[in-house]
Amino acid sequence: MVNFVLIAVCIVAGMIFKATKSIHPDAHKGINTWILYLALPAVSFKYLPKVKWTTEMLFPILATFLISVFASFL
Repeated sequence: MVNFVLIAVCIVAGMIFKATKSIHPDAHKGINTWILYLALPAVSFKYLPKVKWTTEMLFPILATFLISVFASFL
């Protein structure tokens, strides 16, 4: 429930900032870059030690590897 409240607060804050024109129109590019290159890897490294490694995880790992290998030949 707290997550939904946070989402609502962020949406309202975005609407307020857009109405007052206090944020640059291309600010979303910098935010997206920060999320993709800093925030998501940090979150993945935070939860990586808690992952239970099983044989069921082999298929997604191998599929990703094989797709990248076959794509390099195209």
